[in-house]
Amino acid sequence: KGDTRLKGIAQILINDNIVVDEVKIIQGPERIFIAMESKKIEDKYFDYAHATNPEFAGQLTEVVVNAYNGVGHELGELEEMMITSLKIRKVPNETGVIAVAHVVVNNCFALHDLKLVKELSSEGKLKAKLLMPTKEDADGNKKNIYYPAKKEFFEKLLMSILEEYKK
Repeated sequence: KGDTRLKGIAQILINDNIVVDEVKIIQGPERIFIAMESKKIEDKYFDYAHATNPEFAGQLTEVVVNAYNGVGHELGELEEMMITSLKIRKVPNETGVIAVAHVVVNNCFALHDLKLVKELSSEGKLKAKLLMPTKEDADGNKKNIYYPAKKEFFEKLLMSILEEYKK
C-alpha cells in the first residue's frame, strides 16, 4: 500500500494448535515489528492474543519478519500445548455469556476474552459453548481473531474453562 507503515498481514499457526489471524507487520522508525489485533479501553490498547515473555515475543517476531522477507518461517515445535494459567470472570447477563476467560499456554502465549456461553440444545438441555473474540471485516462479516486449529485443543480449552467456572 504505497507509503504506509503497514507492510503486510500474517497468519500465525502456533504448534499446530492456535491460529492467530490478521497479525500486522509494521515498519517502525528503527525496525519492523508485529502487532496483534487489539481493543481500545479508555486510552489504552489491549491485545487479544500476545506473547507473555520477551524470548517468545522475539522468536515470534523473528519468524514473521523472516517469512515477510522470504527467508523462512519455522518457529519449531513447542512441547505439548499446556494451559499454564487460567483466569475466569463470571459475567451473568441476558446474552447467555456466563464467563470470560483469559488463558496462558505453555507460559509463553496468552489468549484473552474467550467467552463461555450457555445455550439450550435441540433436545432442550443446557450446554456450554466457547466463543473466540471476533472482529468485523470490511464486508461486515464476523471473523475470529484467533482460534484453535485442532478439535482436541478446543476441547481442552473448553473443559479447562468449564472446570474453573464450576469452582
